[in-house]
Amino acid sequence: MPEPPRDPLPVFLIGGFLGAGKTTLINALLAQADGRRFVVFVNDFGAINIDLDLVETVSEDRIALSNGCVCCSLNADFVASLADFARRPDPPDAVMIEASGVADPRALEGSLAALEAARLVRLDLRLYLLDALGFHALAPELVEDIVDHAAASDLVLLNKADLAEPSRLEALEAMLEEAAPYAQCLRSIAAEFPLPLLLDREPARPRRRADGEHLHHGSRHEAAFARWSAVSPDPLSRVGFTAFARLLSARALRAKGLLRFADGEAPWQVFHLVGWRATLEACRPPLAGESRIVAIGLKDRLDPAELDEAFRGLCGQLPDGARTKVVG
Repeated sequence: MPEPPRDPLPVFLIGGFLGAGKTTLINALLAQADGRRFVVFVNDFGAINIDLDLVETVSEDRIALSNGCVCCSLNADFVASLADFARRPDPPDAVMIEASGVADPRALEGSLAALEAARLVRLDLRLYLLDALGFHALAPELVEDIVDHAAASDLVLLNKADLAEPSRLEALEAMLEEAAPYAQCLRSIAAEFPLPLLLDREPARPRRRADGEHLHHGSRHEAAFARWSAVSPDPLSRVGFTAFARLLSARALRAKGLLRFADGEAPWQVFHLVGWRATLEACRPPLAGESRIVAIGLKDRLDPAELDEAFRGLCGQLPDGARTKVVG
């Protein structure tokens, strides 16, 4: 009897120029793991991989790719290793890839696309760290490359925002708004980032809040996040959901769902939204037999009541099981 299809292994691609804070970010995410199992691919450009020793893991599930960039000379080894983790009987919860500071994260996407086509992995998030303090002092050719890399990302963290001059930080944000219109941009201090923004594989899965889940955003020392979720036993309007997804992309940083539509040969779809990038893929029906969706965003952007009202138009009366939560 053939085995049921498995969910692709979620992959988080983390890029950023030298010294932007990539390893600090990964350590911060691992500190919030709360029982989740992550594999971390660490690439360092040089004979000695120092970053591997800086990544604080509690297991052997980490791989260093030395003497080159993951985007070029070591690509074959990287793909084979990633595919091996995806095929394991007990795969990890997700994979984090820290690209070398001199690598172009976009070059990895061709390899990841092949693994995605084979339904082995799923690129959930392209995150790019930018050193808000040192950016203005870089050579023009480096600035151009960094902006190009940021523009190809889903989420840009302006790290060391507390150390940068406010006027330069605002000018950097204005430049990114024009150069990278499809990337969400947030400020951070010491690469702090809440793991719930990556979310679990299963939508609306209960989760314990971990300490330190905040970003330093704007003039506030700690930014609060709003979390919205809904459950519907009724099929959804596919046309209506397209409009709802556009609204969601303007309000949320991250969203995902298992959705049942009223039309089509493949009524069940898995929905992913990161920034402005949204996908729908056919999937097997969940055991609960009901649609579920969850979203998270900055509290001053995501209005749970607004999403409640919009979601009602897709499924009639919003079920009693739908709730809104505030994280932070």
